[in-house]
Amino acid sequence: TPDQYPYNMREFGLWLNEAGSLEFAATPVGAEENGRARQISSEAGIVRAGQWYHVAVVIDAVAESMAIYLNGERIAEGTFSASGVRDSPGFLRIGGIDDRDYFSGVVDELQIWNRALSRREVLLNMNRPLLGSEDGLVAYYTFDELDEGGFLPDQTEKGHKGLLHGDAHLVSVQVLMSPVAGAQVDTTALEVLAQSAEPVGHRGF
Repeated sequence: TPDQYPYNMREFGLWLNEAGSLEFAATPVGAEENGRARQISSEAGIVRAGQWYHVAVVIDAVAESMAIYLNGERIAEGTFSASGVRDSPGFLRIGGIDDRDYFSGVVDELQIWNRALSRREVLLNMNRPLLGSEDGLVAYYTFDELDEGGFLPDQTEKGHKGLLHGDAHLVSVQVLMSPVAGAQVDTTALEVLAQSAEPVGHRGF
């Protein structure tokens, strides 16, 4: 199953590893059980602690390609299957794998699309809020506040609510310039995030 090691049958996954590189993997439709996912990674040291970054990953089944963008620049690319991404059971997890590998940091503005965005669209969406009704937008989380039921609201009309897990919580962070400029984060304004929890979402602006 996709939630058990070695996670080869997951739909997709994005990681920031301790070397400062980004890795992305996805499994095509029709992949054999326990088959390897397609995986790409950036060079090490491209992401540094204490700075904001905009990350986008795109799978284009028509072009049979996959790519990672950092602050609008393509930093890794590879081939993918024309069959598209397989449909796997299990939850979409943000900030950690099930009970391990937790992200010690802050996440803001998560968009999930069911179509491949062009680089122009990635750049356009990098510095603007979305309406929630854009073509192909499946889920959109701003991490601004929880709803009356304590769930993280989906800003689209699809109703994909999120649930904060463990000690994950929303925090307020003041950033005086665009995060995609590599702006430094004033860590004194951040609450200490528990390493034993899954930091699903945090208010970042």
